[in-house]
Amino acid sequence: MKSASLQYANALADVALSARPQEKSGAESGDRQYYKDPATAFEGFTLVSAGEYTEAVIQKASKLAKELDAFGALYAESAELRTFLASPAVIIEAKHAVIEKLIERLGASKIIRNFLFVIADNRRMHLLPEIIETFRQVLRQRQKIAEAEVTSAVELSATQKKDMAKTLANLTGQKVETTYLLDPALLGGAVVRIGDTIYDGSLRSRLNELRARLAAE
Repeated sequence: MKSASLQYANALADVALSARPQEKSGAESGDRQYYKDPATAFEGFTLVSAGEYTEAVIQKASKLAKELDAFGALYAESAELRTFLASPAVIIEAKHAVIEKLIERLGASKIIRNFLFVIADNRRMHLLPEIIETFRQVLRQRQKIAEAEVTSAVELSATQKKDMAKTLANLTGQKVETTYLLDPALLGGAVVRIGDTIYDGSLRSRLNELRARLAAE
């Protein structure tokens, strides 16, 4: 993860996984002043330690991630939008107006709006896709969620997926977000990747091991 993207992702994660702040006098909810420095963009939020995340905090974080993903999808689909938001020739007020309009269309929160303002103000919109991916990674790390990729020869049933998720949770000691892929070349069984670790329980792997043993005898 590049340092600039990580800085922005951490700033938003601080908010996403924070307790609801006390609103300052005269400020509308969610409409507090934002700052160009991502490290201080959302001052006033109370940070919560990893072991204290409530279901409400987790749901808030998930909601913000989905809102940011939705804006990211619009950004990825439109070359015109990317050029407009990245152009130094476009005044910041015009960029804010476009971001505001898109946020309203998406029904996204003012937290995401302010976050995008900060990115635009600092001329980092070209990093948005990387920031979004980094933000997802930071959320998983802070919530102690492991990513697992399970590749099998045939589609696993709902029961098999449930059993697999339970097994992986026990193996890692963490919550696990699992992605399932198909690869008929495996012949049978499954291959599980968690980070840089691979657990190969495929029939193809066992056959290759058998061939290697036979060739060595």
